[in-house]
Amino acid sequence: MQVTEDMQRVLQQGMALLRTAMPVRILQLGRWQRRVQLDRHASPYLYPVSATTAIVMGTQTADTDQAWSTWQAVAATAPAIAHVDGLTAVNDGVRVQLALPETLLSDAFAAAGKAVQAAGYVAYRNGWYLRWAQRLQQRLPAMIQLLSPAAPPVTAGQVDFASLKRYQRTAPEPAIGATAGTVTLAGVQLAQRGILTVDVDLPASCLPDAAHLAALRDLGWLTLGLPDGADADLNASATTFFTGEDAQPAVLARLQGLGRVAPPASKTILRGFSGAAPQQQLFLRAAFVAGMSIEPLGDGLWSLGREPHHVLLTGNQLGLNPDAAVTLTSNRDALLHYLGVHGLVVPRGNTYRSAAAAESDFARSFGHKSIFVGSTQTGRGTAMPVPPTPERFAEVVRSLGHEIMVQLLAPGTIERCLVLDGQVLAVQAHDYAYVVGDGRHDVQTLLAVKRARRTAAGQATLN
Repeated sequence: MQVTEDMQRVLQQGMALLRTAMPVRILQLGRWQRRVQLDRHASPYLYPVSATTAIVMGTQTADTDQAWSTWQAVAATAPAIAHVDGLTAVNDGVRVQLALPETLLSDAFAAAGKAVQAAGYVAYRNGWYLRWAQRLQQRLPAMIQLLSPAAPPVTAGQVDFASLKRYQRTAPEPAIGATAGTVTLAGVQLAQRGILTVDVDLPASCLPDAAHLAALRDLGWLTLGLPDGADADLNASATTFFTGEDAQPAVLARLQGLGRVAPPASKTILRGFSGAAPQQQLFLRAAFVAGMSIEPLGDGLWSLGREPHHVLLTGNQLGLNPDAAVTLTSNRDALLHYLGVHGLVVPRGNTYRSAAAAESDFARSFGHKSIFVGSTQTGRGTAMPVPPTPERFAEVVRSLGHEIMVQLLAPGTIERCLVLDGQVLAVQAHDYAYVVGDGRHDVQTLLAVKRARRTAAGQATLN
């Protein structure tokens, strides 16, 4: 299958995995009957436009389940947040904001060469978004029909995405969800600061569940690779592209399974979180009404926060309770997510349910890279500073069983803290002994020289 130059760069640099790292967010315009002065800081998910209207926003995240669930939950709790009787949708449609992973753009820019880099990163980044928006505009009507076959047919927009100036001359400014099939760009001072997202308006019936949102994201990724004027049969194109280029059977299953929406759970207290236990839904609903942010960290574990306070919810308890502490200690994936939510830099990577899934992603996502491969549950793993061969990678992941975590290896230190009653009593830094060969001395001699230098500098001696 012929793909665009943009997708060729993605595949050549082993970044196909970044399809699942595309941030998405759902926006919907709602209204209430009574005029209220809603504080803009009342909730991170509700933005007042006037005394009777507000934008209901899900979380902007690469986790499509969370993006869809928070949108549903905020729509359900907005009346309680605004202290009104009810909230109704202003328009029949919604707006979905799609963003390319920043890693994809920065890595592609670094490999672009000096002639391209001379124009600057913002201009280069805007070029990607303009080309993507043009392809999305061409295929959005077909995407809508695939996501919601019963939706009325729409026509492709006529916005000119050839350049920012042409876009600004031809772009409409429709209300959120007012005109299905509209594609616009979002950002402040686009030429100077850069485009933030490509926004697509589509009927709300296109997103009955999180699986449809994930399918929209996958179709958006597909359009990045489809040349202008290519076959508009998206189902056939998806089968060819994802089977031949990405080997992701889950994508095909999701696209082919559209329309099969599971019935809602019988004990739905908070729409969008019906899969959680009733007591947890009550806690989560109270958190939304209180204007707290909600971040899932793992199965049945959430971080609830409103600066400067944060608590953890797990089981039927709030706070850093024993259940939450055990989960964070035993599940490295949840721990890294928690640290990332609170502003710490964490390694990039992905988690796989099986060795076969990790192996299928190796060539396009981790080939020729220094990586760490470990278990999310035990922390046991192997650092591979020298990029491994496919055979070595397969040997390691097969030894780990299920719940495998693969991360890009980054330089740093391992530090362990002993904390009692909120006080840090001790910090232990872990370092690994290593020497750099000079072609003249053996390892023992080099190690002795390094020990002497560390001792003279007042540093701990490596054994």
